[in-house]
Amino acid sequence: MPLELTQGQIDDIREIQDLCAGFKVDFVIIGAIAFKLYFPDEDRFTEDIDATIALDLDKFWEFTRTLEESGWKRDPIQEQRWRSRRRSIFDILPAGPELRRAKEIIWPKSQFAMSLVGFDHVFEKAISHRLAPNFSVKAIPPVVLALTKIISFMDAPYRRPKDLTDIRSILDRYDEDSDRIFEDEVFAGRLSDISLANAFLLGLDLGQICSAEEFGIVQNFVRRFDEEEDQFASKVAAFEKGLLQK
Repeated sequence: MPLELTQGQIDDIREIQDLCAGFKVDFVIIGAIAFKLYFPDEDRFTEDIDATIALDLDKFWEFTRTLEESGWKRDPIQEQRWRSRRRSIFDILPAGPELRRAKEIIWPKSQFAMSLVGFDHVFEKAISHRLAPNFSVKAIPPVVLALTKIISFMDAPYRRPKDLTDIRSILDRYDEDSDRIFEDEVFAGRLSDISLANAFLLGLDLGQICSAEEFGIVQNFVRRFDEEEDQFASKVAAFEKGLLQK
């Protein structure tokens, strides 16, 4: 099942990507649309498109002026939210080198802070996906998607229930179309059930890319669920087993 985007949304993604090319910076899809690129059959509805741009705030304001001149409208309350002429909704997060070093963006008007922990991986590991003939866009891969979802959830657990739902799905389905679940690295994990292999492999791959700070956040996520008595706890335990092979 292909990713379902309207022609208007695709045209708007193309427009922003072309603007980014003019600024010579990367544009990467994150969030729910990235999730649907990898798991299109999941029942995951979203009306907005989450994206990040490798710009620091000084250049980002130049970028937003260009957007406004092109007919885009900024939400009066949520500073990251934009609506296109075609009525598409985008949440656009600047994440240039200085912002990534600071590991957060503080929006000037609201003073609302958003974590950028893990965003170096967003740009380093983005994968190109074809959305239409002769048109592709970069999106984060599942391992980075899982990391950003965990960081986002741990930053505000009670405001981010959809992140936890997505994390559950990724633990269930990570690398499901590959043969890795039958390879030696999985058998070396001595899992109690082969159904835990996907979660184990996610932990294994995530452990290979995490910085010390990111690793600590992921471990705190694991501790949050390790005493539960359900299948999710088993998945988290397998995930942790892979993670600790770092």
